[in-house]
Amino acid sequence: MWALAFRNIWRDSRRSAVTMISVGFGALGVLLFLGYVQFIERTLSAVVIYRQGNGHVQVYKKDALTHLATEPEKFSIDAKAQQRIREVASGLQGVTLVTPQMEGVGIIQNNDRTAVFLASGVVPEDDRKIRLAGSAAVATSMDDFTSGEALEEGKPSLWLTKQLKQVLDLKPAAVGEAPYVQLAGIGFDRRLNASDADVVGEFSTSIEETENKSIKVPLKLLQDLYRTEDASRMVVVLTDRELTPAVSAQLQQKLDTELPGYEVTTWKHPAIGKLYESVMGFMGVVFAFTGVIVMLVCVLTVQNTINISVLERVRELGTLRAIGFGKGRLGGLFAREALILASLGAVGGIVSTVIVALALARTNLTTTLPRLSIPVPVSIQLGAAGFVAVLIAGGVMAALISYRSAKKRMEGQIVDAFQTRLLSFALFVTATLVGLGASPAHAESPPAAAPAAAQPAGPPSVDALREWIRASDLARGGYGAYTWSLTIDSEEPSGRTETSYRVDVKGDKALAYTLTPVSSKGEQILIQARSMWFMKPGLRKPVSISPRQRLSGQAANGDIASAQFADNYDPTLLGEDTVDGRAVHKVRLMAKRKDVTYDQVIFYLDKENHLALKAEYLTTSGTPFKYSLMKYGNKTPGPNPSPFISELKIVDSKYANQHSTLAYSNLKSATHPDNLFNLANLGR
Repeated sequence: MWALAFRNIWRDSRRSAVTMISVGFGALGVLLFLGYVQFIERTLSAVVIYRQGNGHVQVYKKDALTHLATEPEKFSIDAKAQQRIREVASGLQGVTLVTPQMEGVGIIQNNDRTAVFLASGVVPEDDRKIRLAGSAAVATSMDDFTSGEALEEGKPSLWLTKQLKQVLDLKPAAVGEAPYVQLAGIGFDRRLNASDADVVGEFSTSIEETENKSIKVPLKLLQDLYRTEDASRMVVVLTDRELTPAVSAQLQQKLDTELPGYEVTTWKHPAIGKLYESVMGFMGVVFAFTGVIVMLVCVLTVQNTINISVLERVRELGTLRAIGFGKGRLGGLFAREALILASLGAVGGIVSTVIVALALARTNLTTTLPRLSIPVPVSIQLGAAGFVAVLIAGGVMAALISYRSAKKRMEGQIVDAFQTRLLSFALFVTATLVGLGASPAHAESPPAAAPAAAQPAGPPSVDALREWIRASDLARGGYGAYTWSLTIDSEEPSGRTETSYRVDVKGDKALAYTLTPVSSKGEQILIQARSMWFMKPGLRKPVSISPRQRLSGQAANGDIASAQFADNYDPTLLGEDTVDGRAVHKVRLMAKRKDVTYDQVIFYLDKENHLALKAEYLTTSGTPFKYSLMKYGNKTPGPNPSPFISELKIVDSKYANQHSTLAYSNLKSATHPDNLFNLANLGR
């Protein structure tokens, strides 16, 4: 029967050749697309593992992936645990490197230019080994370093991305010198800190979303900025990524026994390999849909050839039936012909794929992959499994469909119902998907705007409200010239911290000196109207900071002495209320500008003396995020003493156990010279 099938194919060689060419082009398209998807998979996995420095396996404190960003001091790995994890992981087969890493966020500044940074703190030598291992694994450079000098542990230096350099307007320094920037962030002790760092090189994250804010620094520099010896995670690099499941399982088992409280993740974890997961999930769907459509077209092409052959060979088939050939045997003959046509066409497609892949390798063609910012050399590398799968799938499908079709036609069913149903289904799927892509999204209509709050009839006027706020500001040091002692006692999940300051105030200017703890002694914060700077011993120049940044615990920088709400906010009377049994006016304050401490504040002003007994701090959308309670146990010095704030307790609206208490004492009148608040003199 095989010989007869070959003779039948050869008898109408022109039609057979056209059929095989059609199948060959279909196989070529499927294989090239499969090769491209695998190329994307190899590249993205290498970017996640090597270029981003994630390694194959990572060790975190349990639940750190959820809470590390908000509570780093609680969910980081201490130095002792780092060493133990290194010892346990290094003993596993296939492990080549175990290294600590740290992630951080803060403000980076170059003169008057500032930006948010995302920092990756690495051990420079270990980071270099990871990048070299990536280049060897995928035969493509995984080195994120683009220009400059290497990072060195112990030196305050960093790499910036090209886009971040442009944001900061960083210019080349003098010959023999490196330009420098300043980093500011909140340490693990919940206190503000800053560091100088020389810009010695440029690198690329290869991810579009982070290319304008990323820096890479030596681990020690980032630890110093956050005042800790902890690390965010331990990264484990393997000889082969195929070992990842086995090594991660073994490491988790050992840690559960020897060091409980830690979890092991892999580079495919959604929080780590989200770039890989999102792109490959989409590409998998696209390939499956495209592959099925192309395969159906090829198979139906073969089937059509068989159908025409059946119609043209009616007399021949009748003769074969007369000499004893059954329908099944004749159907098998046509199935063999279909299998031969599909297989020969698929082989031609495989050969063409190999030729195209070799040609691409010689041309050094590059492309930019989805969500990557770097060009990557195109490389089509298909293993034997891909070729065999296409060959078998095409041949078997063509044979089965042709067998059934031939039997039906020999039974007199000229119209192949199966083919019609199959084509209808394919067209239905295609039309449905195209329709879904073209149909406009039905966005919900926005809710009707809430009616504006009715303005209170009659007095008080806006000017009167502003005078009420001014009276409240006076009792909190907003105007006048004073010196006082300030202690901030903060309760956080990580523990309790206490910081003390001496604060000198003159009108809208203030200078705060840090007295304790000893590690922060000598740090200063200068306030000039709505501008603020931070200075500490060792910094080359003051760092510009925002009044909204955290100073300690729930207290913001602007809470130290910035109490001029009457000038910076527009008041609106909301009504009346009570606080601790005292009747109060409820007044909403809306910020006039963006450089103040809070967007919105609701003051509860005592009806008798207009002192603020309570304040609620709101986001731009009007959601409260913290509130404060105030006490006035101090008196202003002089012949006409008036109440002055003695305690300001700031509480997180969501977590009542997270609060900071600002205690004011040693209040004195003072005559401060203007040069005391001169930025040029800060730190001298």
